[in-house]
Amino acid sequence: MVKIPHFDVLSWQVGMRWWRSSIAAANLGFANLVFAGLVMLLSLPSHAATQNIGFREITQSGVNIAVWYPTNAPHNQSRLGPFDVDYARDAKPVAGRFPLVLLSHGHSGRPRNHHLTAAALVRAGYVVAAPQHRFDHLVFQSRLIYAMHQRIAEITTAHRAVVDHPVIGPVIDDGPVHGLGYSLGSATLIASSIAAVDIAALKSH
Repeated sequence: MVKIPHFDVLSWQVGMRWWRSSIAAANLGFANLVFAGLVMLLSLPSHAATQNIGFREITQSGVNIAVWYPTNAPHNQSRLGPFDVDYARDAKPVAGRFPLVLLSHGHSGRPRNHHLTAAALVRAGYVVAAPQHRFDHLVFQSRLIYAMHQRIAEITTAHRAVVDHPVIGPVIDDGPVHGLGYSLGSATLIASSIAAVDIAALKSH
């Protein structure tokens, strides 16, 4: 299982420097992640378009998480916020094991804004989990570090929630966890990678 650590108290001060470099790299990270996403989407297998899309929303530790996954259940037209979608809501996943994509939305966005991307990934055989980032309103209130810390914690929570979920967890494979970010979401995933550094190991040196 891939562990996505969150910042602890020891990492807070060290993280201050990392956040600056992460945010400075946001534009580059956005371009790289969007490019990677385009490559991923353009390389989807042609037979995958027959896969139906399951959708459910789960909540863990106060974090709302949208989850898209492959299913054989029939679609029903419904609304996802302002969008018309054809999903099999709360359906049973198709049998098998699928790689997980953690999706991080942009500043003041919502997971549902990326429902077309999530649907394309599901048709390619991925499970997609996207947390609602709750503290984006603090980004421009001199509390950027706190807001970004919370974004990383929410990504971590989303990962644990789907892996431990009694219905979704069994169909997630043991391979690498993938990330796809938009705008501030790209900085979130860059920072999540930085957070994987073992601070205790650094301190010992």
